[in-house]
Amino acid sequence: MRCLSCSSTDYCQSCVSGNTIFNGTCVLPCNDSNCLSCTSGPSLCTSCSAGFSVVNQACIPCSDSNCNSCGSNPTICTSCSASYTVINGKCTIICKASNCSSCITDPSICSSCSSGYALINNSCIACGVSNCVDCSSNPNQCNSCLVNYNLSGGVCVVVCNDPNCAVCTSPSSCTSCIAHYVVNSGACSIVCIDNNCNTCMIPSICSTCNSRYTLSNTYCVPCADSNCANCSTGSIHCTSCVTGYSLVNSNCVLICSDPHCSFCSSASNCITCQSNYVLVGSACALPTCTTYNPQCAVCNSTTLCQSCNPGYILNQNQTLCIYCTIANCLSCPASQVCSQCAASYTLLSGGSYCLPCGVSQCISCSYANHCINCTAPYLPSNGNCYLCNISNCI
Repeated sequence: MRCLSCSSTDYCQSCVSGNTIFNGTCVLPCNDSNCLSCTSGPSLCTSCSAGFSVVNQACIPCSDSNCNSCGSNPTICTSCSASYTVINGKCTIICKASNCSSCITDPSICSSCSSGYALINNSCIACGVSNCVDCSSNPNQCNSCLVNYNLSGGVCVVVCNDPNCAVCTSPSSCTSCIAHYVVNSGACSIVCIDNNCNTCMIPSICSTCNSRYTLSNTYCVPCADSNCANCSTGSIHCTSCVTGYSLVNSNCVLICSDPHCSFCSSASNCITCQSNYVLVGSACALPTCTTYNPQCAVCNSTTLCQSCNPGYILNQNQTLCIYCTIANCLSCPASQVCSQCAASYTLLSGGSYCLPCGVSQCISCSYANHCINCTAPYLPSNGNCYLCNISNCI
């Protein structure tokens, strides 16, 4: 037994001569001064002091002098001494200088800077060139640029996505184009020679045309219909119309404001109406008797008139109010033919005239100066009207 005294059955407090205590156990002294324990024999180390690694039961120093522990591989550090930190298995000094990436021997003396900074007198100065990644020893002279930027004369120039762009503020935003191109919404569009060309492959060869034009042999020609917004390529047939016109059988037809109008000279001036409608002025309406007979005052039906406006008389079939040119006529079957004259007038010459009877107190006469009916108390006799002088004579 190597233990002289113990505080418990498995924890020794003192050992016999020639042994030493390690974690409550009496062990033989190790031959290697850097060995902390050698439970299997003085020359067989199982754990080492800080800065050493157990390799084949021997203590091998860590390859980095600032390494506190290096596990089982002396070249790979796992923890470092103060002011150092592990980076990729190596102990790297913790730099105190701002934007310093390495300072080798002294935390306050920088040897290399972070991206975008230049090393000037052991200090890191920001690059004076925009979008610069590396400006090395001169902050105003860039050596390499960020992605999407090219190095040109020590400065970083944005790389334009558009190959026809000369200057751009960002890869997709062009401000100036090469010859024969113009800026259009941040991109470069080719300048077509034909003013009616919308897009062209080269300035002289058009590929698409502006509205109201169609492509014909790489040239833009106007659509045949001036009211056509677009027409098929190489054809006069219209495919869409300008506002106010409708496409009908490849032609642009004016849209009439009257829904019952089939053709109009302007939106509000109808020329021809749809079936069952008639043109009244410049609009379409359902027909009434006044539609066909404008001088009718009262209608019996769609076609029959009951009475006419003053100065007009109704024809025999009640379909037309006509202006009778024969004076003192009550009924005209035609404008110059009378069928009935007013009282005290007689019809002569086949209805061409209404002449006065010429007999005093005469109501009607068979011809001029020959009365056949007199006013009371007069009686007709031999074409004249006589007052009856006999008492109580009727």
